[in-house]
Amino acid sequence: MHKDVQCGKRIVEMIMEKQASVYICGDGNAMGRDVQEAISNLLANDLLAKGKCLSLDEARARGIAHIIQMKTLGKLVLDIWS
Repeated sequence: MHKDVQCGKRIVEMIMEKQASVYICGDGNAMGRDVQEAISNLLANDLLAKGKCLSLDEARARGIAHIIQMKTLGKLVLDIWS
């Protein structure tokens, strides 16, 4: 997601503009956490690039908050095991 800029942009567009749901399935030791972190970082970078946040810290906090909100709304679902 981070290495392929176009992929990252598509993920952000799907989540932020098209209200996509995200399903994360796999090893729960680190993968689930790492994928959530990667998505929140993509969201934060997008917010910062679009001038919707004044600092990287604010953008990161909003990215994390969006992930939490998605979980609450059932838009981000984890199916992980260890």
